[in-house]
Amino acid sequence: MSDEKARIDQAAAAFEERKADLLRPDGSRLFSDEAHDEREAALKQEFKETLDRLGPDIEKRIEAAAREAHKLEHADPSGSLTQEELALANARSAFVADEVFRLPVGALGERMRAVAASGDRAATFLYTHHARAKMGTLTSEAEGLQLKALTGELEQALDPEGTKRREKAAKALEAARELKNYAFYRKHGARDAVEMHMNRVYG
Repeated sequence: MSDEKARIDQAAAAFEERKADLLRPDGSRLFSDEAHDEREAALKQEFKETLDRLGPDIEKRIEAAAREAHKLEHADPSGSLTQEELALANARSAFVADEVFRLPVGALGERMRAVAASGDRAATFLYTHHARAKMGTLTSEAEGLQLKALTGELEQALDPEGTKRREKAAKALEAARELKNYAFYRKHGARDAVEMHMNRVYG
């Protein structure tokens, strides 16, 4: 559980406890209806303000997670190559580009799988790079999807940990956004969208 979620739950628990203090053990009100409503409204406002103060921290968390996810999603694949591998890639780039654009997608797919299996990282990078460029020239959606899947396979072969880092960053962003939603639901007396809907329908 994140620190922010724990703070939200603590604030909600404190609110419920103080609201319960307005009632006798048998559930009847300690004060007149007017006084009870005033006290309960004040507690609700205090609870709302507590959650509102958490808002900026949650937004900062979302922004940081979004930046990290974007950075990893658009990272330069050449960053995973050594200087020697980069030199090899530069020397062979024109040849690979010619082959990638010359071969039909089916034959290119077989070639790309063979390259990935060979363990040649410079070639893997080049075929990935030029195949992505070729995707923009295709008129067939099916071929485009096929080539996208192939480049994904090669990118994973080139940097296996990169996929894990991207997945981790995506999960962190999703969790940060869910935290914002959770704060909204708790502010309105629920824990999720379903409970919030039920509360609105049935009171």
